[in-house]
Amino acid sequence: MLAVDTNDIVRLLVNDDPGQTARAIAVFDSEPIFLPKTVVLEAEWVLRYCYGLERKAIAKSFRAVAGLPNVTLENQTEVADALA
Repeated sequence: MLAVDTNDIVRLLVNDDPGQTARAIAVFDSEPIFLPKTVVLEAEWVLRYCYGLERKAIAKSFRAVAGLPNVTLENQTEVADALA
């Protein structure tokens, strides 16, 4: 299982750099992924403050990633509660 960092999740969600986005997609497609809650928290901050995304859009994006069959969230119940 591979733990990803904030850069990986942000690249996957915002597609702001085609090369890095392609690498992030390849990582998520290649093997089981562990998504630490600290990465979720930091990625939310980056998406909100650096990219100006609305909370609803961020939550929807995180739900989509968390719903991937090969993604495991740290403290899944707590993250789901926070997204709600």
